[in-house]
Amino acid sequence: MTPVRRTPRLLLAGAALTGAALLTAPASASAASAGPTAWPTGCAYAKHTSTMTLATCTHHNGGSYRAHADCKDPDTGKVKTFVGDWRQTGDSKAYCGGATRVKTAGIETTARDMT
Repeated sequence: MTPVRRTPRLLLAGAALTGAALLTAPASASAASAGPTAWPTGCAYAKHTSTMTLATCTHHNGGSYRAHADCKDPDTGKVKTFVGDWRQTGDSKAYCGGATRVKTAGIETTARDMT
């Protein structure tokens, strides 16, 4: 399983999930299943509107990326995470649902082709 790079707010959860996967799923040393190992580079992400974030990378290098949006409900204060489509080119867009509004933007990258 190829690990996924996340913005700092997601690293702890990702480390826990990766650790659990390594403990429960032995990996094969087959070159045929290795796939691409390069991560996207030249990546940027931002809050685009009050309800949408954008993420893009200038070079996919065989990997993929997608936008993240942490969105806050103005009535309850609860924060939910929404994600955009996996991309190798162009903008990935994450939209807040319902009455929620973007609190923070982020990006998730992987060395695998997820498109």
